[in-house]
Amino acid sequence: MNPIVAKTVKSIISAYKADRDHLVRLDEDFYAGTFAETFPWEDEAGNLVQLPILDFRCDAFSIVDRKLVCYKAKEPRSDGATLAPDKVGKVDLASGYIPHDDLYAAMSKIAEDPAWKAAGWTEEAVRALADAVLSWMILFEEKRVHPERPAWIHRVYHAAVRAFGGIAHRIGIRCLALAFALAVAGCGCAPLPEVFTPSGERPVYTVVKRGATAAPDPLPAPIEEADAGVHAGAADGVSSDPATEDAELEDASSGSVAGSVSLDFRFGGFKGDKAQEVAGCRIGNLKVGKDGLSYQWLEGGCEKLGASSREDYSQTVACAFYRDEKAQKWVGGKFDWISTSRTSRSFENIKEGYGGWDSAAFFAAGKHGFCVVSKDGRKRSNFIED
Repeated sequence: MNPIVAKTVKSIISAYKADRDHLVRLDEDFYAGTFAETFPWEDEAGNLVQLPILDFRCDAFSIVDRKLVCYKAKEPRSDGATLAPDKVGKVDLASGYIPHDDLYAAMSKIAEDPAWKAAGWTEEAVRALADAVLSWMILFEEKRVHPERPAWIHRVYHAAVRAFGGIAHRIGIRCLALAFALAVAGCGCAPLPEVFTPSGERPVYTVVKRGATAAPDPLPAPIEEADAGVHAGAADGVSSDPATEDAELEDASSGSVAGSVSLDFRFGGFKGDKAQEVAGCRIGNLKVGKDGLSYQWLEGGCEKLGASSREDYSQTVACAFYRDEKAQKWVGGKFDWISTSRTSRSFENIKEGYGGWDSAAFFAAGKHGFCVVSKDGRKRSNFIED
């Protein structure tokens, strides 16, 4: 065998083994970014068409109002950048390959979704959309780390997935992708269509060895009374003395909004507009401060909405709202995950603009509301206001 070929084959085998020895687990929800209204695609007749970006939900991610949010996972579901480095120097590519792998895994389901199919989407078009997300996410990270130099990494990886991603999806591996990508990229790449705007959020993830048992996810830390800014301690007017707890619970439902209430789920990449209130799932005593909120369970818990235990926060989301007096409606959405055992939540995500949150409008409002909603957006607790 030619020595150069032999060396190349040996390098590819070593790269493949190294690449396949680990997986990546997303530890927190990741708002990747927002799609443009349409995606340019050449149909089978050679005509350039604009395919609309529609809503889609699955266990791994959701596309709602064109916002792409990848959900945290108990088990790893990404293998990183297949047959390519997961990091190039200081540029961490996780923000690109995590949503890319999620979209690839659901490629067939998206293409077969009745609404997407009717709009003209095909599996190949969905693959191109996923590849565009990868490239834009890497480009954003590349410019963030190295704003002073020309960006090139995103072109190499985009060329690789465009050339070999389809084969990978069909046969299970992306053989030689990066090895040939440099040659492909060297021939020049067409300008990327502006179809995706990264959120700027960075994923929280863990690299797990294949075959290893992943450590259980820690529960979100509760708000500390010393700096929470919410009425969660005795100094703020909510007693934690068991002797007064019953009296508090009697008055806790006073802030509950009676009857049906219209909620505008605008932020957080989550839709719960059609969620039905579940009997026996009641909260009350909402206290809202500048840094977070606290509340109490009066009846039931997150288990009524699909959680497996008091500590399970993987199935229910915390949804906050503010009263838009001009429009006469409650506006808000998801801002965190929540369990029955956690009756306080920080507003950190709202302040950072997670999922498009308008923090200025939220904190300027005179009234605030809260409810707990199932992950699938079908069920919720009663809605309460402070």
